[in-house]
Amino acid sequence: MELMVIGFVLIGLLIVGMVVYGLVHEYKRTQAWEKLAERPGFRFVGTDGELLPQCAHFRVFQSGRWQAIKNVVALEAPTVRVRIGDFSYDTGSGKNRTTHQQTVCVLQSDSLQIPRCYVRPERRFLDAIGSRLGMQDIDFDEDPGFSAAFVLQGDDEAAVRRQFDAGVRGWFSERADRGVHFEAEGNTLILFHRKRIPPAQALEEIDQALQIMKHLQQAAGRSG
Repeated sequence: MELMVIGFVLIGLLIVGMVVYGLVHEYKRTQAWEKLAERPGFRFVGTDGELLPQCAHFRVFQSGRWQAIKNVVALEAPTVRVRIGDFSYDTGSGKNRTTHQQTVCVLQSDSLQIPRCYVRPERRFLDAIGSRLGMQDIDFDEDPGFSAAFVLQGDDEAAVRRQFDAGVRGWFSERADRGVHFEAEGNTLILFHRKRIPPAQALEEIDQALQIMKHLQQAAGRSG
């Protein structure tokens, strides 16, 4: 009996330790985001009550249940607004409930007018099956490297093809090994990964969003 009691106590202490560790880890992560927001032009928002409702129609924010976004840092300039933070959602229930967490970077600019599109890394075997079942994947005969590395989808295929000219496709192809996911419509583009990135990498992620914005603007100018 005493061994059983000791066992329960040890299990209880282990669970408490894991909870405390998780809380401390999250606290330190929030501190790191707050530190980032001390830079000129940045602002720590924390929980953004506007971002999810504004972007609810984007695929990335339609996954699972109990969606939340926290540790949001905003960068606002005269022509562009960027928000980056931690997005989470749950799938399953009960013992099979899983919380998914990832970092999302949302850029909005009135200088953008992007046709609705979605880009993700291609999963060779699964996407080959999906293609046979009718899944959309816009390929470019003149750019087999991009077509092999990414799945590109969009409501208006002709408009998406014009938007994804050689310059835009080249930008993505250079980052084919980074697990970049991209979604855009109108004046909004979203870069994200299927995991959380360290806050120390947030500046690089914002720079990537600004880079692809520039390429998209240039492509729109060439096609216009």
